[in-house]
Amino acid sequence: MLNRVLDFIEKYVTAVLFAAMCTIIMIQIVFRFVSWNVAWCEELARYLFVWIIYLTGSKAVKDGKHLTVDILPLFLKGKAQIILHIFSTVATLAFFVALLYAGSLVLPSMMARPQFSPANHVNMIIPYLAPTVGTVLMTLRAIVIIINDVKNLKNGEVQ
Repeated sequence: MLNRVLDFIEKYVTAVLFAAMCTIIMIQIVFRFVSWNVAWCEELARYLFVWIIYLTGSKAVKDGKHLTVDILPLFLKGKAQIILHIFSTVATLAFFVALLYAGSLVLPSMMARPQFSPANHVNMIIPYLAPTVGTVLMTLRAIVIIINDVKNLKNGEVQ
């Protein structure tokens, strides 16, 4: 169930955000061509891009596409490789927890003293929520990976 929800967010929500971002950028290009100034387009496209980046970070965790040093796993085989993968995923999870903690420090102050973007007058908590929401999704993916690796280790299944 959790995987389906995360897959839905990674595929469909980000696809809609990406289509909206591309449409807004096209509107800005057309309006620049006819010399109309539309400041809201650039700002909104930037915020959509930030949301897309953090929401798709979850898929990168699932697929193992984040930056890694993979020389050691090439030398390890079997259970040792799974143990190393669990260790590296736990270290990644610790990083995600640190990001969540940092977000928990920023967001309350954004709610207490709201700031608004200059062109769209959007409450800045919306763009500032993107890293926190994305980190929650990445944390959930990392936990699922650890659980699956531990199950594989207990069952003796080697990748």
